[in-house]
Amino acid sequence: MGYVVLYAKADFEGPVAALRLKERTAFLLDVRESGGSETRTNVVVDDAVDHELPGSKGTAHFAMKFDKGSKHMSTMNVIRRKEKAVSELGDPYGEGLVGSGAWTAVAAFECRGVEPIGWHPGDEFVVVCESGTEFAGVDMGEGEWYEYDEKSGESVGVVNLSWEFRKGGGS
Repeated sequence: MGYVVLYAKADFEGPVAALRLKERTAFLLDVRESGGSETRTNVVVDDAVDHELPGSKGTAHFAMKFDKGSKHMSTMNVIRRKEKAVSELGDPYGEGLVGSGAWTAVAAFECRGVEPIGWHPGDEFVVVCESGTEFAGVDMGEGEWYEYDEKSGESVGVVNLSWEFRKGGGS
């Protein structure tokens, strides 16, 4: 079993304090078979959905077989704060992308037989302004977002969203 952490960074325009993911997020990912070259695109890993694993009492947020004839099931789970692995990897659900342009861990995944290789961000973001205004459901699919914060009387924006996956520890 291994862990993969999703890091992201963005630049803030105007009085933006933070960009973070919603507490419950369905991730749209591209995945690759561990140790192989077979891939799948646009798969959903949703921590609100538990898939039962055949021949096991366990569940996973994402489960698939790369080869239909294979007995091996590849699985992925979104890791939450309460789990031990998060303390080993750092807390990916802290304050979000607090500093403009700083790499921040935003999600962690426990992976067995599969690894994420691409992320398709969508409307799973919350922008927090210095005035306290929060914009939920912010779509970062195009890598940028702009709005007007009425409390501060200023335009706000998040631009240049970029991301990368980094492998963490495992046992």
